[in-house]
Amino acid sequence: MGTLLEEALQTVAQSICRPFAPHELGFTYRDADLTLVATMDLRLSPEEAAQRTGVQPDVIARVRARVDSVAWKRVVPHVL
Repeated sequence: MGTLLEEALQTVAQSICRPFAPHELGFTYRDADLTLVATMDLRLSPEEAAQRTGVQPDVIARVRARVDSVAWKRVVPHVL
């Protein structure tokens, strides 16, 4: 281990991952968690995230698309 990336990915893989449910999202929660940690928390590019996590590039793209599609939920509404 040693690096921050390896430690974070190991934590996700061992303790944060939820049960396998690919029928709900089209990918596993494990792949989603690894993708989110790698691309959002550690700010890796999708290509580097795929290489370092072992998650397929198309899965990373689908996870990111789902995050982007609900970005409006994280914005504070304008008050008149």
